[in-house]
Amino acid sequence: MTPTIESWNNNPLQVGPMYPLVGWEVAMTVACTAFCVSFIIWKFRTEGEKYRTQAAKLRKSLSRSDSMAAGTANHQNADRDESTVT
Repeated sequence: MTPTIESWNNNPLQVGPMYPLVGWEVAMTVACTAFCVSFIIWKFRTEGEKYRTQAAKLRKSLSRSDSMAAGTANHQNADRDESTVT
């Protein structure tokens, strides 16, 4: 394997850029950063919506089971009250 720079006695203009952030590096860094940030925002929004949907379903099923349990308890209490009255 040969090194990129064979001799340090060369003219830097002939070697090419010897410092970072030249050419497409800045544009690609900005593009990748923008993509990552937009992906994270999109992911948080979709996960939040999914969480809200699941929580609403859970609340609905819990309220349904609570109302059913309360209705059964009220029905049993009403039967018990009627049996003591008669």
